[in-house]
Amino acid sequence: SCMRSQSADFQPTVTKMSALPLVKLLSLAVRTVAKPISKVLKTQAMSHPTLRNKVVVPVGQVTHWVSVRLQRLTMNSSRRDVKPLSEEIAVDYGAEFIGEFFIFSVAALVLLGEYNSSAKKSADKEAKMKATLLGLRSDIEQLRLHHRQLHRQVVAISCQLEHDNQLLHEMHEQLTQHKTGK
Repeated sequence: SCMRSQSADFQPTVTKMSALPLVKLLSLAVRTVAKPISKVLKTQAMSHPTLRNKVVVPVGQVTHWVSVRLQRLTMNSSRRDVKPLSEEIAVDYGAEFIGEFFIFSVAALVLLGEYNSSAKKSADKEAKMKATLLGLRSDIEQLRLHHRQLHRQVVAISCQLEHDNQLLHEMHEQLTQHKTGK
């Protein structure tokens, strides 16, 4: 019966294919596709008049202004004025910034997705470990209760044996007295 209970509890190990390679491949594909999309965005931004004038040129001017101010700060220059760029150069700067910002955003989103996936897996693993621990604690408590019950039974049987042994001893004495008294 001991072997039967062990084999009944046996569960074959099933290997699960990890989703990790799929997630990594998907993130690589998204990053790879982001570069051509970025080029399309740059081209559209440069050629669309409203987008060019309302977004790309101002972004190019701000990018230039920040770049020049940072260069001057690192060189301890006291000059504060920054000459604006021509519209064509501002368009180039703005389109380049928008394209690079798009690639950066995609990479950041992929990284955030990978982090969330990893955090979820970690939380799931921790929850499973906690459930296992709770199950083990419950099993230990049940074993303690069973041990107490068995101990009580052993004590009861021991008392019964002692009582029966006492009766047997008394009967033996009576039998011995009866034989010697005859």
